[in-house]
Amino acid sequence: MLRENYKTRMQKNTPHLIAYLKSSDDHKTLKLFIKNIGEGYAKNVSFNMIRDYNIFRREDGLSSAYSSIKNGVNSFPPNYEISCTIDFYDDEFISHIDDLGLIIGVTYYNNNDLKFSQQYNLPFNQIPTIYANPPSSYIGQIAYYLKAIDGKVGKLSN
Repeated sequence: MLRENYKTRMQKNTPHLIAYLKSSDDHKTLKLFIKNIGEGYAKNVSFNMIRDYNIFRREDGLSSAYSSIKNGVNSFPPNYEISCTIDFYDDEFISHIDDLGLIIGVTYYNNNDLKFSQQYNLPFNQIPTIYANPPSSYIGQIAYYLKAIDGKVGKLSN
């Protein structure tokens, strides 16, 4: 029982950072998300872009364009999330999607200065292409319904 109490207490104090890709609510842009799904806060979080991506096909990659990726984060509370927009879904991007992706290393510490380190391989071609219509979030629903209204108004004006 003592071990079980210790493990429960550790779970309450342990952060767990994950990195994942997701499209925006309007399905026009690709985003990188880094979120603390653990119950403890992470400190001294640093990111290492092993395979970087030039955002919007410019010369600067994620590691230089976003200060939180470049400089790290001092404190990362539970349920806190960083999002970085990567690129638009256009014909050029989709034609090369099988060759594109990110590999990111995440290193952080908990309250007791225990070090945690994970590496995430995030190929762009594994992003789900099936979407809920309308989207599940309220912000996504606004864009969805505004687009539908615009289409109907366009038909009426013709």
